[in-house]
Amino acid sequence: MGIPGMQEKEISLQSSISDLTFEISSRFSGFLRRAVFSVFSVPRWFSERLLMVSRTMLFMTACLICLGMLPAFSQETVTVDFLTDQGPATHRASGFLHAMSATVPSADLVKPLKPQLFRMAAEDWHKDERGAFANYQRVKEMGARMQIVVSDSHGYALSRWWPGDDGNWKPWEEIVEGIVRRVQANAMAVEYDIWNEPNGGYFWQKDQGRLFETWTHGYRKIRELDPKAIIVGPSISNFNKDYLQAFLLYAKQNNVVPDLLSWHEMGGYMNIPAHVDYMKQFLAQNGISIKRFCINEWIGPKQQTMPGFAVRFFAQGERAGIDGACHACWGDQTPGVSNCENTTLDGILTDKDRQPRSTWWAYKAYADVNGRLVKVTPAKEVDGLAGRDLTAKTAHIVLGRDGGTAGVVMLRCENMRAVGYLMKNGKVHVKAERIPDSGWSALANPTVEVDRDYLVTQGVLSIELPNFGPSDAYSISLSAPVGK
Repeated sequence: MGIPGMQEKEISLQSSISDLTFEISSRFSGFLRRAVFSVFSVPRWFSERLLMVSRTMLFMTACLICLGMLPAFSQETVTVDFLTDQGPATHRASGFLHAMSATVPSADLVKPLKPQLFRMAAEDWHKDERGAFANYQRVKEMGARMQIVVSDSHGYALSRWWPGDDGNWKPWEEIVEGIVRRVQANAMAVEYDIWNEPNGGYFWQKDQGRLFETWTHGYRKIRELDPKAIIVGPSISNFNKDYLQAFLLYAKQNNVVPDLLSWHEMGGYMNIPAHVDYMKQFLAQNGISIKRFCINEWIGPKQQTMPGFAVRFFAQGERAGIDGACHACWGDQTPGVSNCENTTLDGILTDKDRQPRSTWWAYKAYADVNGRLVKVTPAKEVDGLAGRDLTAKTAHIVLGRDGGTAGVVMLRCENMRAVGYLMKNGKVHVKAERIPDSGWSALANPTVEVDRDYLVTQGVLSIELPNFGPSDAYSISLSAPVGK
């Protein structure tokens, strides 16, 4: 015997499907008949048989859609494999350029993001404690590294001279020496980024040969004063393999090879793993020993407020195994205001009152991925990171979307038995918070879209993430259900 009333419901459903598909197939058949006869001269029996087949196929498709056995529209699916370990969660892609002073923003807006790298000028130009020396103690207390951009003390195009003018290297060497000696006097552990974006434009207006000589004089002066110093370069404005190869071959020939190979990625995130792999191969082929890679500026002005873009960069930075990254700074919402200078963590806080924008929440969601990273297979427009935290008995996933149209994204978590501590009576509690792209505006909190228990079926947890906008992000927490 069936469940009372179920047979009548099944008959009603079948009748509704039949009526719907008959109407659709009738209209489609009329259209197809007119199309066939208008284009081809075919026997009537052939066209009737073609129409009969088309009606049958359409009816079967509609039935599968109505019964939930076939999706009615294409849907992006991201897969998390909790069994495949990807190493410890280190938040390697969280960092900032200039970004703050010794007191602003407040600690509650910086520490939760778990930044790993700060890149700053040595000099406190504006006398408001925004230089590397003024910020060092604060950065150290967060467990982050400090990169000092040595060339910022030169002044670039605002200066009336360039290193090596008239064969005179003394002014440049004095700048380098002054910084190193001050670092030593304060017992600081820093990384020296010798010159910022030396591949042309505002930051370098001489030829490449002069730049390489400038690098050599700076490098040798640092090594003379501190043989164990960590030196970073060449920090060019984009991934330019020809420039990097020429620089590295020169550095090898003159024994001035950096400890960290660095460049900037302003155009996107998709090619970062490929760029790192390419440079690893080049280094190996040419006998150059550099094991660490740093993207010490990333994100362009148009993407700087998009949380989905930020998350996709974090994901690719992790896959590439980079050793540090810094959010770039640009013009802010107010005309004439640069978030290089307004102590807003490069614009992830609002300009005037320093409230979190949606990109701040993307950083926070990334920081919440702790323990051991696990494998994430992205969809076309959606990517992210996931981690399992045995100590906290939780798991956390952060996803970002860059492109496409708003809608539902499926999250499929496989091998849930690997995180059995999350399950109780075959269920897992899921809390999914959407981080909408708020643009320049503040975002008080993410929007809770899901907060309930889900049944795990054959080791798989499937979650629908609704209203996933083209540049939104999602923060998903998994834990054991509370109560029975």
